[in-house]
Amino acid sequence: MQTKPLHRRLEQIQPGMGLSEDAGIVEPLHRLVAALIAQLQVRFPRITPCDTKIEKLFESPPDAALFAALPGAGPH
Repeated sequence: MQTKPLHRRLEQIQPGMGLSEDAGIVEPLHRLVAALIAQLQVRFPRITPCDTKIEKLFESPPDAALFAALPGAGPH
């Protein structure tokens, strides 16, 4: 998992103002986000081998350079 972009994004949003301070909204959503993070932490180790395989396969076609140059393609 690439943590540099994640940490950069977290630094960008940290000073932001929340949409609501209502505990009836904030607390349940906080719990939901914590549960989703726990699920992602379990899944990330299984995703990494897939990402590695995709990177290798992405480079194998003869026109891989063409596709790599497309916006949003590859590890940009």
